Amino acid sequence: HTKLLAKFKPSAYSDDLAGSILFKNNRAILQLPAKNNNSTGNILDLMKDFDTCVTLDIEKYVERIRAASKITTAPHCKITVFEKGLKTTIRQNNSEVSVSTGNTSGLVKKVCHIPLLVWMTFLKCLDAKIIQVLTGGDNLCLRTQSTIIVTRALP
Repeated sequence: HTKLLAKFKPSAYSDDLAGSILFKNNRAILQLPAKNNNSTGNILDLMKDFDTCVTLDIEKYVERIRAASKITTAPHCKITVFEKGLKTTIRQNNSEVSVSTGNTSGLVKKVCHIPLLVWMTFLKCLDAKIIQVLTGGDNLCLRTQSTIIVTRALP
C-alpha cells in the first residue's frame, strides 16, 4: 500500500469513512483499508491481549538473519513463534532459508508475515542478547528491559 500511495501522490485525504482512508489527487480518488489508531496511546493497553511469552537468546540468530538477508531480495519473511522458540523463513523463487533460535519443535503459537527489512530493524533496535516475544490477537511484541516494540502482524 505504501508504494501505491507514493505513486498516487495525494493532495488531500479523509478518514471519515470507517475502516478506510480516502486519498485524492488531481485525477482520481484512492481508497485504502485502515484500522483506527489506538486512542489511548498507552503501551499497557496494547499489551493486555498477549497470551504467549517466550524468552529467547537471539545473539547468533540476529547474525544469521543478517547473513541470510544479504543473499536474497525477498521483501517479506515469515515469522513463526513457538512455545519456546522462534523461526524466520525467507522464501524467494524456489529456495527457502530458515533461521531459528530456541526450541522450534513445540506447539506453534503464531505465524505472521513482516517485511524483512522491518524485522531486521526491530531486532537491531532491541540491541540485546536476551529478548521476550509476546503474541496475542493480531499483535506481536518484542521486548527487553529497556525497549518494547509492538506491531500489528497479520497471518
